[in-house]
Amino acid sequence: MGEVSTTYRLPFVDYPDFGSYQCIVTANGTDNTITSSPALITVSPQGSVSANPSTQAVSRNENASFNCNAQGGPNNTIVWIRGNFNSSSFSLDAPLNVSYIINSLPVLDYDSSLSLTFVNGSDGGTYTCLALNEAGVGSFSVILQVMLEIITDPVSTFTENGQSVTFQCLADSFPSPQYYWERFNISSNEFYMIPNENKSYLMIDSVVYEDNGRYRCIATAVMDTVRSNEAVLTISPSGSVEIDPAFTITTNGSTVTFTCSARGGPNNTFIWTRSNATGSMANETELMSLAAMIPIDVDGFLHLAGPLIIENGTELTLEYINATRDGGNYSCVVINEAGFVAVETTLYVAPIITLHPQDRLVTQGQYFMLSCLADAFPSPTYQWEKMNRTSGYFEEITDETSSDLRFNSVNFDNFGMYRCVASSEGITETAVSRAALVT
Repeated sequence: MGEVSTTYRLPFVDYPDFGSYQCIVTANGTDNTITSSPALITVSPQGSVSANPSTQAVSRNENASFNCNAQGGPNNTIVWIRGNFNSSSFSLDAPLNVSYIINSLPVLDYDSSLSLTFVNGSDGGTYTCLALNEAGVGSFSVILQVMLEIITDPVSTFTENGQSVTFQCLADSFPSPQYYWERFNISSNEFYMIPNENKSYLMIDSVVYEDNGRYRCIATAVMDTVRSNEAVLTISPSGSVEIDPAFTITTNGSTVTFTCSARGGPNNTFIWTRSNATGSMANETELMSLAAMIPIDVDGFLHLAGPLIIENGTELTLEYINATRDGGNYSCVVINEAGFVAVETTLYVAPIITLHPQDRLVTQGQYFMLSCLADAFPSPTYQWEKMNRTSGYFEEITDETSSDLRFNSVNFDNFGMYRCVASSEGITETAVSRAALVT
């Protein structure tokens, strides 16, 4: 129903009150009317702007959209900007210069809907919908959250004792992620947090053998916590391998056990070889080529070394030792993907007489010899001795160091008691044969 006063009052302007208004004048008793020019009431959208959803969380590479609504008008212009609207940068006295304000803003979209495609963490944050007309400006801000995701996992690393290593980890989200690093504890069979490591990288300035193992990064954001794939730090055993005992002296028929230990790792593999083995040495060049390529193909190395391997594991046990068969140098070879090393030990076998000289009955001028054999490692040397008939003690015979004592033409001075003494380099213990009587 129209107003019939010369004055039209709107005591409380509401958003729907915008529009054109006219005054129509009618003279009493006539049908004549006069209509005024229209008057436009523009109602500011301030306080009416809303957007849906106000907060949205999406995964990386998904799409996001927001819808904005505003009342007031007419001629509302709706735009979207990144961040918040700084009203102090503009004069907002009516009538507003809407075009000037819009052209001064980094507008993302000139529509009531804002669509973002294939979003990532850099797209997360605040977006503001602005509704403008000549009467004023209204705004409403929304938040886009991007779900946390690891985009770069730390990579397994191979190194040596004393070197520096760095693991890199990168996560993407909004709000930005925080980082932590964990290491696996073999004893407790679980990961534990490394203190004071809260960057996207983990640096170990000078690794020690015990730093080997499994590492991973933890990324946290407001909405979630994610764990990276594990990275393994493999440290070469080079410089850490020891054999106990470093060498040993034993006797024929005994049993000896060598124990090999190494640091570094993980996944150290132990094998034993004879250092003087005559196995497939044609593979030596290929073995060294394999070992020079990091990470080492451990299975390939072991396959090629197969003919040379006499034992697997940290222990080598030799039973019923025979000097000729078992004496010599043995190597413990320790290998992992970061490197390999061979350390040598020696099995010394004390001499034992295996053939004693025999008593002989001879005639003057006859040729004969006494023979003596011993077994030892290193190979035995011999010294013949003859008993002094006066003192009763055996004395060395000069230059008689063969296993055979030869008499080219025996005479009466040659009769008596003879024996051989076998010795081996590096071994203080000697073997003395039974005495042989030459009559």
